[in-house]
Amino acid sequence: MTNLAYSLGVSVDVGGKVRAVVWNSPAWRARLAPGAQVLAVNGYAFDSDRLTSAIRTAAHAIEPIEIIVREGDRVRTVGIDYHGGLRYPHLVRDAARPALLDRIYAPRP
Repeated sequence: MTNLAYSLGVSVDVGGKVRAVVWNSPAWRARLAPGAQVLAVNGYAFDSDRLTSAIRTAAHAIEPIEIIVREGDRVRTVGIDYHGGLRYPHLVRDAARPALLDRIYAPRP
């Protein structure tokens, strides 16, 4: 499973099937829906590495990421206008608050 929820707003399994689409994300605005099958990315057969590479490349380009999808008997080309690169959530320490995890993990007397 390739989770691109924080960049494109989509999760795609190894075979290219769209598993989830985040509301109001670039994929949602391009009208992708769960159950769609991604056939190609930028003119090449789907591969999760190709999709992540296309996202990295789009960060320095102006053209949208081009994805060919199949939804039932319908095949269409979708342009996803996203140029933010790969994004993943991470924790950031808030210096204005006490370090609660330090207290939790401190040795007990």
